[in-house]
Amino acid sequence: MAVDEKEIKGCPKLLSEGWKKRHLVDPDRAAESIELYESMGLEAIAKKLDPKDLGDSCEGCKSALCTNYLMVYTKVKK
Repeated sequence: MAVDEKEIKGCPKLLSEGWKKRHLVDPDRAAESIELYESMGLEAIAKKLDPKDLGDSCEGCKSALCTNYLMVYTKVKK
């Protein structure tokens, strides 16, 4: 499945708190991404996608994305 990640709006709550949307990841690989970002001095989390986080052009793939992928977010540590 080809996904244009620009079409994924991200979680409004996290974005308003200063988190930056980074990339989609398979849940089995999320820990690796988090570890990498943390090694660079960032806070990192992986969050399950909500259908509301996706743009209109993602209509046909919402259930696959929300079921099979997580979005990794980062922010600068305080």
